[in-house]
Amino acid sequence: MKSTLKLGLYIVIVLAVASCSKTKVVDDIVDGGGGSGNQDLGFYVKATIDGVDYLNDNDEDTAFTVATETDGTKFVAFAGVFSDTHRILLGIKDFTGTGTYNIPDGKGSSMLFQLADTNTGTSEIWLANDDFGSGVYNITQYGNGTARGTFSGTVINIIDQTEVEITNGEFYLLLIE
Repeated sequence: MKSTLKLGLYIVIVLAVASCSKTKVVDDIVDGGGGSGNQDLGFYVKATIDGVDYLNDNDEDTAFTVATETDGTKFVAFAGVFSDTHRILLGIKDFTGTGTYNIPDGKGSSMLFQLADTNTGTSEIWLANDDFGSGVYNITQYGNGTARGTFSGTVINIIDQTEVEITNGEFYLLLIE
């Protein structure tokens, strides 16, 4: 349970960074540091979440992939911000490249959907990880600055245990390594 809370906290931090401070980093990667950014490179994240279609298209500032490695274990986070209030984060721990990854996997991979209330500063989080929920990722492309794949799952609210279904998930994202 301790590792679940640590992973959940890590995910929330990544989402916060994703929604606030990544623009310069992404702009520098996309345009070599000139800061013009927002070039139409075709990046997107889309999903149907509890029957509602969400799309973030052509905005590399709010849809991207970050990969880190610690002690020989690679963690990859695929992030998409659909609006000021809706975010999704897909995390694969012990990432080895293209292929299918399931949750639970016993390694700490996760899927997270966040609904934030910008008026009150509060948010609700639905999560799938090794302890509850389920999901599957199919990573079809990874490397040369981009990542592509599909995802689906059932995420559970960490407070009231309500379920949210995520279907038709798909992404093509900037890869930051």
